[in-house]
Amino acid sequence: MQNFVTMTGRFTADCEEMRTKKGTRYTLFRLAVPRDVNPNIRGQSVDFIPCQAWDRVLDVVLKYGKKGTIVTVQGRIQSNRDYGVEEPDLMVYVIVSKVYFLQYTISEIKRQKREKILKAEKDQMEYERQRRNPYDFENLDPFDEKEYPY
Repeated sequence: MQNFVTMTGRFTADCEEMRTKKGTRYTLFRLAVPRDVNPNIRGQSVDFIPCQAWDRVLDVVLKYGKKGTIVTVQGRIQSNRDYGVEEPDLMVYVIVSKVYFLQYTISEIKRQKREKILKAEKDQMEYERQRRNPYDFENLDPFDEKEYPY
């Protein structure tokens, strides 16, 4: 027997860090996973699958897990009973062991483009500065006699 799940979907919200009573870090999130019905039918049904991430996976999910991001997760199904109410509720969720980011959100793509443009502008300014003054000795490292003993 095997308890193994692989699913692809979108984060329904930005992921937030939580802590257990003992202080262990984790996050809860939901994936919107379309049902595999008929690709020709518009308005297909979507399942909202609750997931938990712990340990190393947690850091990645917290950093990149933004609303709308498409991911594939692998893990196992786990169920617990919540005895805090009169009638115990059965809670079923996926414990995520691996996460693969397939597509960033539009805001993340725009942020990456902005960073790339800013870096290119900075590199261009440095190139122009060096071209105008190729003998700029002010920015050289100081001479260290210990490095060159002869």
